[in-house]
Amino acid sequence: MSAEEIDARRYAITDTLDDPAGRDDPRERLFIATELVRRTGEPVQAVSGSWGGGGKWLARRLETTVPGLSTRLHHGLREVLDGRTEPLVTVVDEVLGQVGGRLWVGHKRAGVP
Repeated sequence: MSAEEIDARRYAITDTLDDPAGRDDPRERLFIATELVRRTGEPVQAVSGSWGGGGKWLARRLETTVPGLSTRLHHGLREVLDGRTEPLVTVVDEVLGQVGGRLWVGHKRAGVP
């Protein structure tokens, strides 16, 4: 995965990271948090050189690449469903920290003015 692709994923994660907070609808929190967990796993696989996987393979690959990460993401997801976002935000920020941190201000994608 190129640096530009990693930056695009960092930007997408950063953009999604604040979405679960303040949501009263548990259905919205479910879909937002699930997307956040999936997106967070992608750069981990990329920087580790692991084969990219989705669904059950994402959980399996994350566990072999970074033991305990899949479990922590799962715990964070469950907490979001109960209205507590901090555990998931903490894990996501740790992952983002390994690939350059949150990306928001000044990010531009190729072809986008």
